[in-house]
Amino acid sequence: MASEFVLPELGEGVEQGDIVAVSVSSGDVVKPGQSVFELETDKATVDVPFEEEGKVIEVLVSVGDTVKIGAPLFKYESTSSEDTGAGTEPASKNPPREKQDIKDPEKEKALFSPTPESTEAKTEDPGLIPAGPAARRLAREKKIDITMVPGSGARGRITVEDVEAFSSETPGVVRQAAPSFAPVQMPDFSKFGEVTREPFSNVRRATAKHLSLSWNTAPHVTQHNLVNVSALEIWRKQNAGLVEKAGGKLTVTSIIVKIVAEALLKFPNFNASIDMDKEEVILKKYVNIGIAVDTPRGLLVPVMRDVDKKSITEISVEIGEMSTRAREKKLGWKS
Repeated sequence: MASEFVLPELGEGVEQGDIVAVSVSSGDVVKPGQSVFELETDKATVDVPFEEEGKVIEVLVSVGDTVKIGAPLFKYESTSSEDTGAGTEPASKNPPREKQDIKDPEKEKALFSPTPESTEAKTEDPGLIPAGPAARRLAREKKIDITMVPGSGARGRITVEDVEAFSSETPGVVRQAAPSFAPVQMPDFSKFGEVTREPFSNVRRATAKHLSLSWNTAPHVTQHNLVNVSALEIWRKQNAGLVEKAGGKLTVTSIIVKIVAEALLKFPNFNASIDMDKEEVILKKYVNIGIAVDTPRGLLVPVMRDVDKKSITEISVEIGEMSTRAREKKLGWKS
């Protein structure tokens, strides 16, 4: 019996991505851990691995398609030695499409279409509109309903240039309303480490709502401070040889990563998320930090986990290894 391999969770806050490469076709036999797709998200370009052994029956997506978490990517027949019965993957790992939870269409509409309905607007789900992360980001910044933008790319794909052209041709038209405070599904942060939940106080509740409004309506400002790091640079040069012997390179970046980790332990409110649905602050008792890596495919941000438990030497070695894997397209989808 055929099963469906669906797009797994790709990381915190990632809901969908664009298919940029398909590595399998009908008739192929795939092994556990084999990369079957390359996916571009707002955060990075990652490989999507297959987790068991099977024979591909039919590929359901193509390069350029935008797919959501849980969407079926291909049909396959399991050839795993552990599969002795129905031939389908356990529901907890990769449920067939017919067993997936049915989403509330009104809730989906509220999440993806915050503007009032218009007879002039398209009715397609914006999540299914063929557009890359850069084009979507620009549309959000310009407060443009991306479903209204004509695409000039392959198969109607919307490009950054299309969004720019639409913005200049129809200024002030089809603008999105300021996002409401509708509840959204929060990631399960506890799977990355221990967390605690604290209920909102009245002051925190009011503050959260006003800060959310400010985030969507007010300009953002970045503060820059001048710091004399002469002594730190002397220390870095003195200890660079020790780190090199361990296989790493002692850089300012690795030192800053350690400093940030210590700061997050001292000021836990900066290592927190807000659950507006349950009106709680999620305080994370772990420190995971994304490290930006410049690659030929663009900027990737693999995540270094449990940084607070690592020495500067361990951080330096891991940054080098992560950078190499990123440039060689060997990052795992959980990185």
